[in-house]
Amino acid sequence: MRSAAIMLAIVPLSLLAGEAILRVHGWATHAGRPLYHADNRIGYIPLPSQSGSAYGRLWVFNERSMGTASPFRPTARKDILLIGDSLVFGGQFTQADKLGPQLEAVSGGKVWPISAPSWALQNELQYLRDHPEVVQGVDEIIFLLNAKDFRWPSSWASKLSHPRVAEPQPRSLLWSAIRRKWYRIFGKPVDPAKVRTPYRRPRPPPGLKLTPRDNVADMGALVTAARKPIHLIFYPDQAELPGVDPCGFELPDVARLPGLTITCVKADKRWSRALYSDHIHPSAEGVRVLSRIIADSLGRGR
Repeated sequence: MRSAAIMLAIVPLSLLAGEAILRVHGWATHAGRPLYHADNRIGYIPLPSQSGSAYGRLWVFNERSMGTASPFRPTARKDILLIGDSLVFGGQFTQADKLGPQLEAVSGGKVWPISAPSWALQNELQYLRDHPEVVQGVDEIIFLLNAKDFRWPSSWASKLSHPRVAEPQPRSLLWSAIRRKWYRIFGKPVDPAKVRTPYRRPRPPPGLKLTPRDNVADMGALVTAARKPIHLIFYPDQAELPGVDPCGFELPDVARLPGLTITCVKADKRWSRALYSDHIHPSAEGVRVLSRIIADSLGRGR
C-alpha cells in the first residue's frame, strides 16, 4: 500500500516538475518558434526578418528567409547557397551549431542557408525560381537531399509543424509539447476524444496543395540559367547505411543531368551510424562531420 501511494504521488509531482521546467526555459510552443508563409507554389517558407529562441536554442532568418542574420549581399569571399530540408534547418540546434554556420566555418566561404522542415526538391527549386537574384549572386549552389525529396512536393498542412501566426501561450506547456511530439511521430494532432482512431497525415486545406512538377526539367533549367557549380549531396538515413547502393538509395533521374556534381555521404569513410541523433537527423558531431564532407565537395564543379 505504501509503495502504491508513493507511486501515485510521483506521477502528479513529475507532471508538475515537467510543467515548471518548460516555464522556466520559456514559452516555445508557438511564440518561440519560427512562423511561416504558405501558398500553393512553394508550399511554405519561414517568414522573412524574424528571430527568436526556443528552449534556449537561438534561430534567425534574414529578409530572404535564409537562416542567417546577415542580409543577402554577395561578398568578396566565395558565396555558397546551401538549400535543403530539416537537415539544413537544424531546429534541434542553436544557431551557431546548425549546418550553415558549421559549413561556413570549415569552407572559408560565406554560406547562405535556405530551408524548411520537410521541404522536397520541388519546394527548393521553386525558391530559386522566385529568387533569381540569389541564384546569380552566389558562386556555388548545394542541395542536401535524401531519398524522400524526389517523391512529392510538401504542402502546408498543420499549424503544429509550421505555425503561420503567433498564438497565445497555452494553459499547459507540457500538454502542448506532448501534442507536438505526438504529431511529429504519428502525423496527426492528439484528439483526446479519438485517441483510439487510426492516425493519418493531415491534408492540405483547399488552395494550398501543390501540383507536382517535373524536377528533371526544372533542375535542367536551373543548370542552364545559373552557369555555375551545382552540387547534389545525397544523404542517407540510418536504415540505408547497410545497403549496397553507394548513396544509400537508387539515384533519381535528376542526378543524371550534365553539369551537376554528385557526392554520396554514405561513401565517405568519415560517416557512420554513430553520427545520427535519430533515424535520419545528424547529431551535433554529425553536423560537424557532414559540414567537412560537404566542404570537400566544393570546387569539383564545372
